Amino acid sequence: MLALLQRVREARVEVDGVTVGAIGAGLLVFVCAEPADTERHAERLVDKILKLRVFADAAGKMNRSVAEVGGALLVVSQFTLAADTAGGNRPSFSGAAPPRQGRALYEAGLSLATRSGQAIQLLAESLTESAQAAQQIFASAQQQAAGMDQVAQAMRSIQQASSQNMASTRQVERAARRPVTGGALPVAEALAVGAALAAAAFALVLTTTPPTIQLSFAALAIALVYPYAKRVVAMPQAVLGVAFSFGIPMA
Repeated sequence: MLALLQRVREARVEVDGVTVGAIGAGLLVFVCAEPADTERHAERLVDKILKLRVFADAAGKMNRSVAEVGGALLVVSQFTLAADTAGGNRPSFSGAAPPRQGRALYEAGLSLATRSGQAIQLLAESLTESAQAAQQIFASAQQQAAGMDQVAQAMRSIQQASSQNMASTRQVERAARRPVTGGALPVAEALAVGAALAAAAFALVLTTTPPTIQLSFAALAIALVYPYAKRVVAMPQAVLGVAFSFGIPMA
């Protein structure tokens, strides 16, 4: 489990302008469960938080725990702590536990801390539901992004297949290194892979809303034009960019 701690003189959490949790002096704790976490991990994390010496003693040194100073805890479920930005500029939250598991471990941690005698401000049910809803939105966006990536792979396979029979293509060094135009991948196999990727992408899209599904057809139509756009326009990548931009309203 992941946790981010902040010493505070006071803290509160508001949902739609309504305060659902507030404390005086103590620790504001953001927590995030990961897929492999169990209640044992939650127990160790709670024990660490309660014993962490981050408050000053009489000599001014950080030598006292939140329990020793009589502080309170404001615990907030925050799945974005698991954000992964190693693969690009858009964070991935696949490292966070699924909503049901995350909520169970969050509540288990609160229960353990409460049994320890520590004063904990429990957040209202609406806060937990808001966090779960946000996580589901991000998960949906990730599914749609995965679908668009598979569509892009399918379009590249179709593009290579449509270009193979053109003698001029083989004369271009960059094209000659491609699997289909270079002869390493049969046309039939390339088309089969493209069809499989397109079907997988569409299956992901079907898990979304009707307006999103309708937008996917428009994006697909534009993407199918891309392999032939280079024969008509000077910047064929602009056509593919228009298709990819459909991911914005779809998300």
